[in-house]
Amino acid sequence: AVTALALVCLLLTPSFAAAQEGEDPRVASAKQWLRLVDAGNYSQSWEESGEEFKGAVTRETWEQQLTVVRSPMGAVVSRELNSTQPLTDPPSAPPGEYLVIRFSTSFEEQATATETVVLAQEGENDWKVAGYFIQ
Repeated sequence: AVTALALVCLLLTPSFAAAQEGEDPRVASAKQWLRLVDAGNYSQSWEESGEEFKGAVTRETWEQQLTVVRSPMGAVVSRELNSTQPLTDPPSAPPGEYLVIRFSTSFEEQATATETVVLAQEGENDWKVAGYFIQ
């Protein structure tokens, strides 16, 4: 069975300070955002989201979706970068530049999963989380 949690709006401004030497700062931003979700800080991730996201999904809906999808999986055991793929003007999203980042993730209660974080470019060097999927 495939479990998917899709968000079509923007989340939190990434911080590039967490980047490991040589790591793409966009990947570091995705990892930082995932740590909020891993820690169960669903409300905080909503709070740090962009206005467009907040207009599309309420804090309560966001928390409910993540509670249903992520909580039963348990803690993250491991997460490894699988791939990155640039994408321009995807269907059903505003025109722009995107980066699709896939992680191979193992949870306590689900040995194998693919997490996909979609970043959207906003401004010259500003990338924000625009989507999150778990399969």
